[in-house]
Amino acid sequence: MSDVPGADRMTEIRAMHAAVTPGPWHWSGYKDRRGLPGPYLATWIPGRGRTTVMDTARLGMQGAQPRFNVANRIVDGVDLAVREVPYRDDIVDIDHPDARFIAAAPQMVADLLAFIDNYEETYS
Repeated sequence: MSDVPGADRMTEIRAMHAAVTPGPWHWSGYKDRRGLPGPYLATWIPGRGRTTVMDTARLGMQGAQPRFNVANRIVDGVDLAVREVPYRDDIVDIDHPDARFIAAAPQMVADLLAFIDNYEETYS
């Protein structure tokens, strides 16, 4: 299958998928309930129940930030942020497999669809 265009990308996608919080993921939370969590991304993990994959928290007076589960502890996205250069605050990445998976999802889907199309053209 390595002669099919895009096959090399499949190894990278599989590795990225293996590193993320196990799925299936689903949205959970409460709407218009003061004191209860708003929307957050969650999954069910045997022995732990519903587990947060990602939620958001206030950042200043007008912003919000993602927060991720790191070893069963919710960590602010700014604490996982990777700066473009050390002396500026420009963020270029969030050092968490779930954050990278979410950011890469559109390109991964495009690559997977291209791989399927190439496979079908080659082997149909």
